[in-house]
Amino acid sequence: MDQHARYSFTDIIFDLANGSGTILIRATYLLAEDTQAPPFFPLTNGFNFFTVVASDMPPLNSIEIEGETSGDVFGALEDVRFSACAKFPNPPARQSCLLASVA
Repeated sequence: MDQHARYSFTDIIFDLANGSGTILIRATYLLAEDTQAPPFFPLTNGFNFFTVVASDMPPLNSIEIEGETSGDVFGALEDVRFSACAKFPNPPARQSCLLASVA
């Protein structure tokens, strides 16, 4: 298994179980490396199901979940489901060298 492989997906469904406070879900798109973040969402004790969809956009390659404050928490990330997962190639070596020489 390639430990440096990157993956994309068109949507993710998950449950932030037993939460309190409010959270922000930030999604990063594969091609543009652009990030979209909607407003904060309230959490409640029990089930907090969310769906993040790459609608009319390139596939997603990551999401971040953070609380509005340090007191905004959830007990567990459960029932995670991805759609249209795909492995995409690492950048060619020439691009990697260019990036390394710039840094």
